[in-house]
Amino acid sequence: MSDVEFDEGYSGTYICLLCETVNKSADNLFEHLQTQHDWKILPEIDRFKDQYSWITFVNWARSKKPRCWSEFFDLSEDDRQAFLKPTLSEDDVLTIDVESLANRHDSENNELVDMETASSKKTLEQLREENIDLICQLNKCRKLLVETIDGPSSFDYGAGDHAGSFQIDLNGDNSVQLHPFIPPYGGLPTALLALRESISHGAYRNFLQLNAAKLFAGKTVLHLAAGPGLLTMYLASARPKRIFAVEASKDLAMAIRQVAASNEVEKCVEVCEGRVNELQKSSYRGSELDSAHPDDSLVKLNNEKVSLTVLDVPPQGV
Repeated sequence: MSDVEFDEGYSGTYICLLCETVNKSADNLFEHLQTQHDWKILPEIDRFKDQYSWITFVNWARSKKPRCWSEFFDLSEDDRQAFLKPTLSEDDVLTIDVESLANRHDSENNELVDMETASSKKTLEQLREENIDLICQLNKCRKLLVETIDGPSSFDYGAGDHAGSFQIDLNGDNSVQLHPFIPPYGGLPTALLALRESISHGAYRNFLQLNAAKLFAGKTVLHLAAGPGLLTMYLASARPKRIFAVEASKDLAMAIRQVAASNEVEKCVEVCEGRVNELQKSSYRGSELDSAHPDDSLVKLNNEKVSLTVLDVPPQGV
């Protein structure tokens, strides 16, 4: 078989050296030997110095069925003479041109080495320039994040102009100096405020759970500035007799009622829609208010003895 025939993938009948498996190409044969019999011949194909050594190896392997293919190289030249006669009458494996195969394998390895060498030969300046480009892209992302949170900023970080965004000196000590990125995170106080509220709510809930029996169970609680009702529900979980949730906003007061109904504590939670100073005025209206507005929440509050007052104070700054 010629080199051209081999390189183009000559179709033959390549019977395995150890079993009866038939392969359609030399490459398939070597793959079969490696995966099924752990004979990794192809990576070391250059150990066969010539076609003569390959022919004797094939006949030896077919007749001896050894566990390790490299045992062949322990044979002396005289011992190999006994395996010049083909074991099979027609054996395409004998026709594999190992010298061409070794050259092809070496060429592929050299290409891989060349690729690795080429990538490692980048100059220091090229690497620095690539690094600058990456930092520039990062700053663009940061700028976009700032504008998304707080609107367009007046300061421009890394807009893509290397000269304006970076100071580059590739002479002398070849150092690269970059302007630090210090964004005026206008949205940061909002994020910190949300984090602070989350921590405060967690502490509030834990306090109620730990002190429910001692401070709140069976008591009448006045909850001022109740907001949307989240903390009111925490209070309700402490099993008080009644909660008077005071909220000036009509919408928030309605939200408290809806949340209370959803959590099946509407009998415990009485929503007082109004301002705190209105509660103070109602305390002077006495029995006249009782007869005029018997269902007024403020009237009910007047008739109850408040045991505890809870006031929600929103965070002031960060």
